[in-house]
Order: sequence, then structure tokens, then C-alpha cells
Amino acid sequence: MHAARARPYEGDLDDYRKLVLEADRPNERGGKAAKLEASNEAPKPRASAYTLKQRVNAAESEMEQAQHALARIDAALADPALFARDPARGASLSRERSDAVSALERAEAAWIEASEALG
Repeated sequence: MHAARARPYEGDLDDYRKLVLEADRPNERGGKAAKLEASNEAPKPRASAYTLKQRVNAAESEMEQAQHALARIDAALADPALFARDPARGASLSRERSDAVSALERAEAAWIEASEALG
């Protein structure tokens, strides 16, 4: 508790999670003083609504590009003769698909983060 009073928290969920985790375990500098020091750190400034909307739009664009890439790759991989005809191309498409899935996951995570911050 911070002086037994409620007050608005200016940080985001990641800041709060770090604060709670640090409060649960003493750090190297020693106990309560270090905890108070950590809680008095200035929270990082919040992004403006305009910036967050830009991040949401950019993430949506990245998700769309990754989905198009996945559709193209999946269509090529659907050819049953692909691996018999050109095994190197099949392996290359499989790696590309893995990269596209990773890109889609990163874009989705960025979209979720920006959308939650936009609130």
C-alpha cells in the first residue's frame, strides 16, 4: 500500500505488472527502500490517441499483408505434386510460410497492444 490511499496509475499494464512483480520479491539493493524507489519512478508517458490509431492502422496493414502472403503460399503448397516436382521450392515455401505466420503473430500482438492502449 502506498500511504493507504487510492490514486490513478499513470503507467500501462506492463508497467503495473512489473511494479507488482518487483514488490513481491526483494531486489539486490535491499527490501523496502528499493521497493519504494521503484514505485516512485516516473511512469513512461502515454502515447497520444493519434499515435495509437496510427499503430492500430499499421498493425492492421501488416496483418493484411501477412494474410495475403499466407494465402499465396498455401495455394502453392496445396499442389500435391510440388514436393515431387521441385522439393527445393517446396522447402522454400514452407520456410516462407513459417516466416509469414511469425509476421502475422507479431502484427496481431502489436494490434492488440495498441488497441488496448487506445481503450
